Amino acid sequence: MSDAGSPGLSRGVATLKFTKTDSTPTNSGSAVRFNTRNAGSNSGLSFSNPNFGDSNTTQATMADAYKEFDRSDTSPIIPEIRIRSYAFRVREIILAVVSVVAILGCLVLIALVATNNKSEENVSAVAQAQKAIRTLCTDASCLKAASYGVSNMNTSVNPCDNFYQYACGNYETNNPLNPTLRQRSVFWNLYYDNEDKLRTLLEAGTTRTSSWSAEKKLKDFFKSCIDDYGKMRTGGKSFITKIIQPLGGWDVLNTFDSSAFNLQTSIQKTSVDFWTAALFTFRVATDRYDRTRRVIEVDMSGMGMSWPYFIRETTQQIRNDYKKFMRTVANLLAQDSGLTLDPDTLTNKVETFVNDAFDMEFQLANITANTLPSGDPHNHVNRITLNDFTTQTNNVIDFVSFFQHMFGSNNVNGNTRVVLREDDWLRRMLSMVESLPDADKPRKLHNYMMWRLAQSYATELSWEYIHASRQFFVDQFGYASFLGTNKHCFSIVDTKFPDALGSMFVQDHFSETNQKQAEEIVKYVKQEIIDSIGQNKFLDDATKEKAKRKLQASTDKMGYPDIYLNEAEIDNIYQDITINRSDYFQNLLNLNVFDQKDWTRRLTRPEDKTRWVLNSYDTFMFFYNSWNQLLVPAGILQFPVYEWTMPHYFNFGSMGGLMGHYLVHAIDTWGGSYDENGAYGNWYTNASRAGYAEVEKCYASVYNNKTMGPFQIVGQTAPQTVRVYGARFAWEGIAETSGVRHAYKAYKKWIADKGEEKLTPSPHYTNDQSFFLTYAQTYCVARTDALAYYYASRGRVSEDIRVNVALSQLNEFTSTFNCPKNSPMNSPTKCDTY
Repeated sequence: MSDAGSPGLSRGVATLKFTKTDSTPTNSGSAVRFNTRNAGSNSGLSFSNPNFGDSNTTQATMADAYKEFDRSDTSPIIPEIRIRSYAFRVREIILAVVSVVAILGCLVLIALVATNNKSEENVSAVAQAQKAIRTLCTDASCLKAASYGVSNMNTSVNPCDNFYQYACGNYETNNPLNPTLRQRSVFWNLYYDNEDKLRTLLEAGTTRTSSWSAEKKLKDFFKSCIDDYGKMRTGGKSFITKIIQPLGGWDVLNTFDSSAFNLQTSIQKTSVDFWTAALFTFRVATDRYDRTRRVIEVDMSGMGMSWPYFIRETTQQIRNDYKKFMRTVANLLAQDSGLTLDPDTLTNKVETFVNDAFDMEFQLANITANTLPSGDPHNHVNRITLNDFTTQTNNVIDFVSFFQHMFGSNNVNGNTRVVLREDDWLRRMLSMVESLPDADKPRKLHNYMMWRLAQSYATELSWEYIHASRQFFVDQFGYASFLGTNKHCFSIVDTKFPDALGSMFVQDHFSETNQKQAEEIVKYVKQEIIDSIGQNKFLDDATKEKAKRKLQASTDKMGYPDIYLNEAEIDNIYQDITINRSDYFQNLLNLNVFDQKDWTRRLTRPEDKTRWVLNSYDTFMFFYNSWNQLLVPAGILQFPVYEWTMPHYFNFGSMGGLMGHYLVHAIDTWGGSYDENGAYGNWYTNASRAGYAEVEKCYASVYNNKTMGPFQIVGQTAPQTVRVYGARFAWEGIAETSGVRHAYKAYKKWIADKGEEKLTPSPHYTNDQSFFLTYAQTYCVARTDALAYYYASRGRVSEDIRVNVALSQLNEFTSTFNCPKNSPMNSPTKCDTY
């Protein structure tokens, strides 16, 4: 995976923390508060998640709304077979069969001994049979791993023709989709399982009932969120009394006084008090040139849908649907306010509101289409003081006052230098605001901000508002994919109470042994990469030394932070939050205040590398170059990706392959932009960059020959195919191939130290073969053609190509499976690896 800001960066919607999401939009019901072109400020991030397998779609992931998941499927990973009222999973049947076979084998041996104890030949046969049994791993963990692996395989496929199909050919059968679930994978199944565990904990009774208990605040908030009855009684009244009235009323409700409108006050309340981006957004980021300091980044924002929808000729219907959404919400609020205007007057006011808000966003979209992000915005020569930025943009917004409202006058002043991630965009936006006709400006700006707020909070109100939001989603994307109240509320607590939720998960569902044993895997993989750097063919000696130094200095975070086992420390994190179990809307506003204080703390304190930027129950890992850390949360340290009791040929194949991939990203050309202390700066020499470029060309040529599909798409008579753009994926291909090779070599070193392991009980597979099978099965996926085509058309390389190309490059693989020369899985072109 890539770091934020890497090639392939896309424009879209982004939130303020690391995210996992289906790249196709899903109406989660959660508000997207901050709308920006870029993925954010998390420079130095090598990122992976359950849905994304390459660098380009990583950017799209981080640019989509945070909590957007397909509806969870309750089908087990291994399907069930039902006989009357009894249900048996295929895995259980396989285990039973294996057990029966083992028992029968023992009975045969006993019979042989009993009836032929005088025959030397039979005694010899018994001894050989007993020896063969002793060489097999028949522990419960081995049987579980073997049965899982075999159940996903399609052994009718020649492994040297298509290894992915050989390893994963039956995965779709074992992981059926349904109309609301468009894909399943190893990582998504893990996340769905983790999510189910957490929702069960949230719905359970509270064990620590003191007022300061983080557990009580978390569960009370969740229960206030799922209170549909309370939301239906309130309707839009909370929004009217707690947002519209403090903002000076609203023209649609006939309570707006244009002469009293003040842009400065309105933008501060909208952006800070109500935590909704309008016109621009901001965030606290680590200074790329001085990791001990934090800076304020200012960025583009302010559109309720992706900017191309506003300007493309082919999206006129979506624009009409968007206006219908605006119109519906405005009329609902007017109804809930008890407004008694005559119908014609109300209709005119609503249409004025819709046209004002839409025109503002349309102009922002046009600015987006004609500007580009700033180049190296963190460079000190590109930073600007708040005084200068305000003056140079004709005081349209007083940015000193704005950021003092956010962070306090003690922490920000006119000489505070900020980073403008979209300098040109921001200046054009402010010029556009300044040029609005004076007669219309107050009403138009106010209507625009009212829509930003109404769209942001619509899914937190009663069912009519939620339905309006969902209807626009269907109009926009053509299918229904909704979370429902329970899952929507889970996504909110996931965002707002990650430490409290993570602590509950760890204490209830995670084995400390799994965490400690996993550290052994990363130790061996990292050391193998360090040892192999000396043999690298495309790096010069100076770059090799710096790569070694960076990996030697790197650390890893496995499982969860230690504070998750300390309830008092978790309580302390949330001590300033007040939660009322019967007032969900006020709880949201209280959390806005908490977020404001938390951001101020981040700005005023040095970067804390002991904290985690992942939730403990997440099911992806990444290498965070800014901190020179490999982060592996507890959520991924579970079967079938990792389990300490399993043979290590399983663990090195799955977990080791992933770790190898991300550790390579620490030292490739992107990781080469961050030194061992996380400081930004290029340590690759020109010669090494040139050498790397040649390797990229090699991988590009291999991937360029591949085609994804065919996909059967509704409305298309012929199946659709998409060619792989090799140059775009080449750097991920290098990391993938290098990662699995290093994991394999690390496993061989582990054997040299610990001794050979017993064979899997699966027939005909050596331990080396089991390693490669497990690696491939880590990427097994079931996906609808529509979603697969969506991914492919946006540059994502499908899992089958990813696995097959990586393995076909490795002599270690081809010799293990005896793949002849020029067979599909023995590529005639072998590219270099790290």
